[in-house]
Amino acid sequence: MFKRLYEAPSPFAAVCDYILSIADGTAAERARGCFFVNATTELAPSDPDVAAVIRTSSIKCEAAFERILREAKGRGEVDRSLDERVAARFLLSMIRGLRVSAKANVEPEDLRAIASLALSGLKPR
Repeated sequence: MFKRLYEAPSPFAAVCDYILSIADGTAAERARGCFFVNATTELAPSDPDVAAVIRTSSIKCEAAFERILREAKGRGEVDRSLDERVAARFLLSMIRGLRVSAKANVEPEDLRAIASLALSGLKPR
């Protein structure tokens, strides 16, 4: 996924598009959820091996988002005062939360509105 984001004309815009796309798909697809989020919420609390994989994957995702946000800051796509590390963690947490909400049958238009509001906080003021 990150290779495709890095290669986009604007990796930050591609991240935004990806986050907004969480609302897409059929109700059955949204109800199925995301393997990563399902493993995080259902298996990691009781399985140390799964928890270790989730931790490692989270660190890699955060680093990738941090790189994209640093580049976006240089292009003026996000606020210059943005702390890339904190914002990267925010993006990962937002994706997880949206995936859980999608699985819980939150309406697609509500998911898009939530994502749009959250992403607007990253943009230049």
